[in-house]
Amino acid sequence: RGIEHQVAPHDSVQEMATDYLAAIRMVQSNGPYHFAGWSTGGIFAYEMTKQLREQEESVEMLIFIDSPTPAIFDDVDLDDDARFLYDVVNFSNYFAGAEMAVSYEKLRDQQPDERIRTVLDEAIKHQVVPPDVSTDHIRRLIDVCRAHSRAIMDYQPPKLAQEVHIFRPAEVSVLKEASGQDIAADLGWDAYATERFNFYQV
Repeated sequence: RGIEHQVAPHDSVQEMATDYLAAIRMVQSNGPYHFAGWSTGGIFAYEMTKQLREQEESVEMLIFIDSPTPAIFDDVDLDDDARFLYDVVNFSNYFAGAEMAVSYEKLRDQQPDERIRTVLDEAIKHQVVPPDVSTDHIRRLIDVCRAHSRAIMDYQPPKLAQEVHIFRPAEVSVLKEASGQDIAADLGWDAYATERFNFYQV
């Protein structure tokens, strides 16, 4: 909290976690640490915990707030620009409670700048972004989203003897619908974290 620190897209989850830890240590140089990550933020919190444990620092609490493993990206196509943009719009609809309507076919047939404009117009129309947001801003967000997605897709979580606290909403269908996957109660982390899991419904 209170950290003025720009974190640029990185090639790997490990690099980003290292950068986050450098920022955190500007505020708190030593443990014990407590981490909570929402959605894919949990993946970065997991890697940060692993790196700190390797440095013999104490991580007293690791919290996942509806945080799936990298397998959530198994069906994401980063090579099809139109498909990726279409998926981002639909994913945003679930979490923003919006009803932006774009078709993959329309985006596929448009030039890159037209695609961004189409999505921006829909986002403004449904008040997902302020009306003065530029296409350059949206393009940067999409580029960061793509870079983060690629990094997460390439990440294989290591085994980690760390107690985990998992917070999940009473209505769990959103993550399933957004990803098109069946999501286990432990969100897939049982294959990696080897200590106790504590579940909380909110």
